[in-house]
Amino acid sequence: MWGEEIDEHNLEPKAWPRGAAFAERMWSARDVKSVDEAAPRLARMFCRLTARGFRASPICPGSCFKLQDSAVRRRRARLRDGPR
Repeated sequence: MWGEEIDEHNLEPKAWPRGAAFAERMWSARDVKSVDEAAPRLARMFCRLTARGFRASPICPGSCFKLQDSAVRRRRARLRDGPR
């Protein structure tokens, strides 16, 4: 990865998010172009990277706590409401 503002101190935090965004684009079908649909997946990737000890900068606005809270609420609702 090359950039005018990239050096040995910020390469890793900048490379991981860009790699995740690249993978999202390459693994998606050609007609899938919705940034709004990709944003939550990229935010979760940031949370996974930081939880595993990687130095990654946030990919998009939001916090890991907010994402975890919404996932917990969805799981609880599924358990409460039962299978559909």
